[in-house]
Amino acid sequence: MKTAGVSGFSSKASPDHIRLIDQLKIQLKKAEQEIQSLHNQQALRGNANPTGEFHDKNVKIATLQHRFENLDTAFGSQKQQFERTKQMLEDVNKQLYQEKARCSQLEVQNRSLEMAAATSKDLQLQVEELEREKKMLEAKYKDLVESPFFKDIGEKAANPARLRVYY
Repeated sequence: MKTAGVSGFSSKASPDHIRLIDQLKIQLKKAEQEIQSLHNQQALRGNANPTGEFHDKNVKIATLQHRFENLDTAFGSQKQQFERTKQMLEDVNKQLYQEKARCSQLEVQNRSLEMAAATSKDLQLQVEELEREKKMLEAKYKDLVESPFFKDIGEKAANPARLRVYY
């Protein structure tokens, strides 16, 4: 008996979740790269940046960090939902396996009961046939016992001397 296992999970269970997780990972990497790029630019320029440009870059970094935190939180919640869905699928697969095993057992029992019923029916037909044959034989026996030939033997049996055969 072949059952669907957890290995089939990735393609069947939740392709939307997997796709969303992949998108979140890509966005997270982009945000990290932007932050790193801004840090590198700031390190190269040093303190020579005008105050307004430095403030704009700090705002952009803060925005990117906030976005990064939001993506990280979304990624964590999607991962948890994915794990819950995966566990539910595993539970359903276990139940399916148990139900298939139970179904197989019931099919075997059903076949054995059908065979027993057929055997019982055959034996019942044989019993009925034998009862009819018995009645027929009893009727023939009764007819034979009442025939004149057996009446004569019955009289001989009452007198043992008449039963002797002389050669």
